[in-house]
Amino acid sequence: MLYIVATPLGNLEDLTPRALRIFQEVDAIAAEDTRHTIQLLSHFGIQKPLFAFHQHNEREATEQLIEKLAKGQNIALVSDAGYPCVSDAGSYLTQTLRDRNIPYTCLPGACAVETALVLSGLPTETYTFLGFLPREGKEREAAFSNIQNKTETVILFESPLRIIKLIKDLKPYIKERRISLLREMTKIHEECVRGAIDEVLTELESRAEIKGECVLVIEGKKEEPKEQDTNIDDAVRKVLLLKKKADLSLSQSAQAVSLITGHNRKELYKLALEQEE
Repeated sequence: MLYIVATPLGNLEDLTPRALRIFQEVDAIAAEDTRHTIQLLSHFGIQKPLFAFHQHNEREATEQLIEKLAKGQNIALVSDAGYPCVSDAGSYLTQTLRDRNIPYTCLPGACAVETALVLSGLPTETYTFLGFLPREGKEREAAFSNIQNKTETVILFESPLRIIKLIKDLKPYIKERRISLLREMTKIHEECVRGAIDEVLTELESRAEIKGECVLVIEGKKEEPKEQDTNIDDAVRKVLLLKKKADLSLSQSAQAVSLITGHNRKELYKLALEQEE
């Protein structure tokens, strides 16, 4: 069986008891960086065979991993922090396992995306995670345009060396929206810089250095209120005309005109009905 295991973002106390047990029981561990994973395992007194599984060898390593599973071995897949498959290697693997009907399971645990979302103080009802954006060209501009039109909260990953540039490049697209920058999550120096985009930029630019992997959370675009037709008599006439010309019921006509003008559908229906009578 393959176990996809979330590992701590920084604080080792976030490793779940179940993950610890799986590490003790599996035959081998596929790791994004074996040197990093050795340190994690050593902290808990665990020694296991490791092999590399990262974005640069994922296809080759996927076949290697499947061969081990075919031999009856149990394997754990980990990234350096958080969940594999989320802006880390693993997506190709899970799709291959799905296509070949090979079972696998996932252990819940630390996740940078949802941790940042909750810490941000921005709306959490709906969100879009876009990972690392393209660094240049039309793809980057297209990503910015996409974010500009999002009404839900947007979550991005970025390195500390490029975070200021990212926010500056985003500014023309998100204008006065609020943002939150999370860094060093779950660690001693965990920080969340919240505010309007200019406020966050001013704070970051005042620093000699920014450390730690960054997660940027962006407020969604506020939906503009519909401009209401101030002349309700005109709106009622449109209801009656639409009913006649389009062969719709009065209720359907009132609904259509309500969507266009912003007037209350029930009020339009009532007034149109009175005129018909």
